Amino acid sequence: MRTTSTFTSPGVDGPTTADQNFSDLCHKLYAGAVNGQQYASAWAALALLFRASSVHLLRDQAAPSLHNETSAVQVLDHHARHLLLPRAIPVTEADQVLFAIVRMVPGGVDALVVLRKSVPFTEAERSWMELMLAHIRAAFELGEQLASRLPTVDSAVQLARIVPKPCLLTDEDGRCIVQNDAFGRVLEATPGAVRGGRVVFDDPFLQDSWQQALQEARLTAATRSLLATTSTGEEWMGHVVPFPCVSSPVHGVPRHLMFAMFERSAGAGLRTHPVAKSSPLTKAEFEVLESVLRGQTAKVIASMRGCSVNTVRSQIATILGKTGHHSQKELIASFGVSGLEGLETLGTNGRR
Repeated sequence: MRTTSTFTSPGVDGPTTADQNFSDLCHKLYAGAVNGQQYASAWAALALLFRASSVHLLRDQAAPSLHNETSAVQVLDHHARHLLLPRAIPVTEADQVLFAIVRMVPGGVDALVVLRKSVPFTEAERSWMELMLAHIRAAFELGEQLASRLPTVDSAVQLARIVPKPCLLTDEDGRCIVQNDAFGRVLEATPGAVRGGRVVFDDPFLQDSWQQALQEARLTAATRSLLATTSTGEEWMGHVVPFPCVSSPVHGVPRHLMFAMFERSAGAGLRTHPVAKSSPLTKAEFEVLESVLRGQTAKVIASMRGCSVNTVRSQIATILGKTGHHSQKELIASFGVSGLEGLETLGTNGRR
């Protein structure tokens, strides 16, 4: 427990639900959310409204006996208050206590304690504090959100919904957090579906590339791309973008989510030449192509070359783009029956 704020007040008229009092206190609360030092004026205003001798803000104050109470605001008598209030609060300075639970937090509560002498708190005052609690809670959460360096999951969800291109918010296992309406076009074209809460593509090569891109984006915190080719030859390029965020501004554990955004590749189906002279294969791409033509899988090639599977798949996607083919099967077929016999058509560009 720690008492973060204490304010004293002169005797003035009690609280009222009049618009001016309500608006003024709300204004001070949200000013405190932007600048924590401004909370002082909010608690001072609260003390004035309640004719309180002091107002105490308690953080992480364990009060398990209050967790099941039906009301978040209680008027305590001098017999009960010693059981619920910490010794750090000078209850001897007053004989009337208004105890208000702002919100539950791990290990206890955030609470306000309003103390005053002589005049008991009324039911109307208790109800007024309950009305005010929603704004106090909102101010706390807004302040914490503004102070956090990471966005919340809710903000990531909203962003995924408004992105104009097909977009999915997912985790490293492909679990669908939210997808925008445009993402359905990708699932229809590739094809794929959300099964058991996860995005699954029917093409094993694409599914493998998808899983690898998700895992590598999580581990490297870098964007990973993959190529999806439909049965009609249409190409979709996918980009997996890491997006760390938190479930709640202060107490939430950081979550490593990803935006998966897809776009149609321009010019798919228009390429006619095996290799464009302006885009010769690099030495690495040529070596990968040789392995592909020998029938080796991306995992085998990656193991032989000492690199990641996704790196090999990216190289294969580049080779397909440079040679104007839509799939590995089409690429292999274009090099003849033996697969390797057409390599000489590449000249020496890929060997340099």
